[in-house]
Order: sequence, then structure tokens, then C-alpha cells
Amino acid sequence: DCVEIDLGSLPLIIGGELQPRYVEWLGALLKEFPFAYSAHSGSGLDLRLGRGHEMHRAVLRSSIEICARLHLNPLVLHFERASPRSIQKGAPISVRSTSNVIHG
Repeated sequence: DCVEIDLGSLPLIIGGELQPRYVEWLGALLKEFPFAYSAHSGSGLDLRLGRGHEMHRAVLRSSIEICARLHLNPLVLHFERASPRSIQKGAPISVRSTSNVIHG
């Protein structure tokens, strides 16, 4: 059995920064149950946006770090069907590799 953890439902990431105390708390809680866990990115994460792109990248990096620390696999990331008007032409619409996201 597998349970999906919504990373946006807990204060695991604030301002793009991982919150270690909450991550440790969640890790201890998850160990109490015999499930496999996956993760779902917060609904506001959208790498297609031109504005705030660095913040979105920071949130994604922190999400990947949480998954690594807590053995959450896979990390589900998807975008809403309609794109906001603020999307810049030519902005990336998908993550090609974790390395690209982390190292730019």
C-alpha cells in the first residue's frame, strides 16, 4: 500500500526554503506506519512562469530534498491545463532532469 503526501499541505517549505524541523517531524510520523510513500508538489509550483521563476526552482529543489530525506518516491509534479497569461514565451515547460533543476 502506498500513501501520497501533499507537500503543500504542511509547512515543509517556506519561501522556497526547506524547514528541517517539520521534515524531521513528518519523517518520524511516517516511520510509524508500514506504507510506501510518494509525494505531490504543492499546487502553486509552476516552472512555466516568468515571474518568480527562481522561487519556483527553489521550491522544486526543496521538494526533491524532502523526497530524498524521507524516501518519498515518486515526486508528482504537473501543471494545470490552462496556463496563466504571465507565462513568458520560451520559458521551460518541463523538467528534463533533476540536475538541470538543481544546477540551473
